[in-house]
Amino acid sequence: MSETYEIYMPNGIILDVEKETNKILLDDRGAKVGKYTQEYSKALFEADRILRNSPYINYQPQYLDPNLNTGQRSTLLEFKDWQKIYLKDPIKGAIAPWTKAEKAYFHSLDGEGRYNYLVKRSGLVCTPVDLKDSTLTRPKRPKEKRFINAYEQGMKDYKEAKRLDYKGYDLFQKAIKNLSYAYEEGKDYKAGLALAELGYSKDYFRAIIGKLDQDENNEALLDKLINEFLKANYRSIRIYEELIEKYDLGDAYWGLYVYSRKIEDTVFDDRFYFVQLEDSSEELYKNAFEHGAYGAFGAKANTIYSDLIAGEYQLCLGILGNKKAFYDAAIGLSDSGLKSRGFQALWLGVQLGDKKCLERLYHPLYGIHKNPLKQQLIKDFAKNPPYDKYGMLPFLDELISTEWIIDSNEYDFISDVDNGVMRTFLNEIDKGKIKDPRDVDSTPESRREFDKRMSSLIPTYTRGYTYDVPNHWSEADVEIYLEELYLQAKLAALTPPQGYPNAPYYFTPERLEWIYKKGDLDAKLDPRIPAIYRANFPEELRAKIQAYAKEHNIKE
Repeated sequence: MSETYEIYMPNGIILDVEKETNKILLDDRGAKVGKYTQEYSKALFEADRILRNSPYINYQPQYLDPNLNTGQRSTLLEFKDWQKIYLKDPIKGAIAPWTKAEKAYFHSLDGEGRYNYLVKRSGLVCTPVDLKDSTLTRPKRPKEKRFINAYEQGMKDYKEAKRLDYKGYDLFQKAIKNLSYAYEEGKDYKAGLALAELGYSKDYFRAIIGKLDQDENNEALLDKLINEFLKANYRSIRIYEELIEKYDLGDAYWGLYVYSRKIEDTVFDDRFYFVQLEDSSEELYKNAFEHGAYGAFGAKANTIYSDLIAGEYQLCLGILGNKKAFYDAAIGLSDSGLKSRGFQALWLGVQLGDKKCLERLYHPLYGIHKNPLKQQLIKDFAKNPPYDKYGMLPFLDELISTEWIIDSNEYDFISDVDNGVMRTFLNEIDKGKIKDPRDVDSTPESRREFDKRMSSLIPTYTRGYTYDVPNHWSEADVEIYLEELYLQAKLAALTPPQGYPNAPYYFTPERLEWIYKKGDLDAKLDPRIPAIYRANFPEELRAKIQAYAKEHNIKE
């Protein structure tokens, strides 16, 4: 047998690779394979590369020594203090607490700054695309009433004109006039995006045809309308290019991509034609994602049959500024088995002021501990939540307690992206076969039974990346499978080693003690460590907070 080396998968599976040929040794399981082997192998190598380049690759655990060594302080009291917190619900304000300096710095930020801060504090990042910080900042819009009114009236007329279909020509003209004023004079980028979209929309074209139908033999009118549509095309392209040059705006790249697809896919009246673009659809599509286009992420999230993929793209939308997307992200991620990530997305949505996310806290995600009394308390809280001046609840953890999250997925080991482990476990709880260890009447024996069952379930539902992709799979199925592998690797690499601040992992006291006695308990996993001191907290942001505290003489 030839010499081999190993590559690693995000669920712990190790694959052998021939050194001489760089061929991954895959099992065909008796099926016909080969059609997708090259593509699959490329994805497996990429997954290994992602894992080896995790930003936490140099994370150093701080193990508690269970032995009492001469001249050293015993860690037993520290361990016992930690162990007992899992015997009841988390205490308000005790999990990943805010420091005085952090709070003071947060209060100094404006609405957009607070939004982005809470996103960064959450530990959630966009896995499909590495978003630049610049994508998190939207261009400023005009504050003058005349421009605001022009935009609002333009959008109102645009919407009504679309409803009128072939009879909407005159209203489209009014919409164009108002949106042009808001964009050209007020420099309102949103007005520009709307005006650009209008210029090549099917609704606008249908209105033009409707106008022509009123006097179809009028050659002068035909020439006028052909010229008008052509000018509208040029205007759309000009606006998008201006927004790209000025703001590097992802939505403008997406607009050009949509325009390019219109050219390729839309059959209009052959007397009219579109202006051609220099860039290809593929290049524009890629740029739209890299620059954080709402439309790109939204389209992807809503056209794919995968909870994991849809959930991750919805999460990116939320990170980019659409707080409502955190609700769908939470549902998709939780349904895919990522319980901690899903709950953190939901919690973040509540912090940012999304009421649907708040409602979901008292109609909990599947897998959250069932506690009718606590759910009623949250429901009462939701009747009149103390939002700040930006409509947010940043210090939510000081108002209501978070939850202990049972999840087999963690940093460097994402084992369950099909929800098999949690679905089976929760089903057995519902049927009374096993007891939820978070119940107040759980016992050491029932909790040990839980740990034993969880350990047996994980390998059962681990994806078999040692097996080649069979030829009979459809291209669509393979595309989803490989994209899920990519995301699984990104999740393993980017999940905070200390967990998400508001979605703390649950340990049974018995398992925690077993880990401690082996000498493998990392003190940094204590969920009571403030978020600002965790490995995932951005170093440059921590430095800003410390500088702000020093400047304003704020002491912890």
